[in-house]
Amino acid sequence: MTGPIAIPPLHLGRGLRLLKVRLVQRSGEVEEYDFSKAATTVLTGPRNSSKTTTFKVIDYCFGGRGSVAEDLGAAIDEKYTAFSVDIAIDGKRYRLLRDSGFGRRGRVQIDGDTDLPVGEVSDWLLGKLGWPSLAIPLGRNASTATQQTPLTFRS
Repeated sequence: MTGPIAIPPLHLGRGLRLLKVRLVQRSGEVEEYDFSKAATTVLTGPRNSSKTTTFKVIDYCFGGRGSVAEDLGAAIDEKYTAFSVDIAIDGKRYRLLRDSGFGRRGRVQIDGDTDLPVGEVSDWLLGKLGWPSLAIPLGRNASTATQQTPLTFRS
């Protein structure tokens, strides 16, 4: 008889790694999904088991610009008061928090001390990753375009 298989600790390495997703209910109960246990995570489950909602929460924490109801749905807005993702960028851990408190809906708090408007989260992520900020010319001919649209982290 053999004992349990030892799982080596996860090496965070370079790039971005999603570690945890948290949803805080209005009752105070916390739902947490831990993605740090293995190198790869697959979300499976029956219909209405929060697979799509989990992905929407991740996107929302990375700077979704709509309200909770717009980005996640009215039922989620009614049930939850805060959402967060724990990530690692080049091995350094960060927590990005969105909450629905008064004056907080358009902001992302990073590690409890940095507070950014949602429109600046992409630049923060790109900077931490060392990725360039890019813009795409608007129009049929790039050489004559008079406007550009930024390519954000989320896009």
